[in-house]
Amino acid sequence: MNRKIMIELIIYAVVVIVGLILLFTSNTNTLNKKNDLHNGGAGHAIISVQ
Repeated sequence: MNRKIMIELIIYAVVVIVGLILLFTSNTNTLNKKNDLHNGGAGHAIISVQ
């Protein structure tokens, strides 16, 4: 029983670490594209269309 709990905790820790790495790496890529239409901001879309 104790071994199953340890394996489950290790799997959860790996999932959280991978999720945080993906979150931080995706934010750095979108901050550099200010005039991109796919950025999702209304202000950016208005500036790009003009």
